Amino acid sequence: MIAELVLAIKQSSRNAVISSLANASKSGEKSVLDANLNSLSKAYRSLNQYGICNLFFTVLNDSNYADGIWLSWSDTSRFGVSSAYANFSLAVYGLTANITANYAVNIKTAVKLEGYYTIYGSEKSVSLICQVFNEEKHNAIL
Repeated sequence: MIAELVLAIKQSSRNAVISSLANASKSGEKSVLDANLNSLSKAYRSLNQYGICNLFFTVLNDSNYADGIWLSWSDTSRFGVSSAYANFSLAVYGLTANITANYAVNIKTAVKLEGYYTIYGSEKSVSLICQVFNEEKHNAIL
């Protein structure tokens, strides 16, 4: 039963990161990730039916990420990215078993645009390539 709890906690932490990114990318506060993960961690600490559950996290802060959020979209750039990143440490101390797990959640969507046009007399021929990447994986060329 503890193994299922661990899977549920991992999925809920992923969902919290996704919803935080959605909020931050729609003009919300970048600190929403930290606030949401604090609420999630507090909720799991209050569960006692499977034992003691501690979920710790750190959000990424580096040259791209501030408070775990990286938003880089501009009208002049040919590349845009929305990402949220957090590291987690989970410990569940149950009556029959103890489990610890360290994992990271990185939700990233990026778009790369390439295009050109050619003029033929009074007509223009336009070519646009739009590459969409989801969590570091190439998904589509539109």
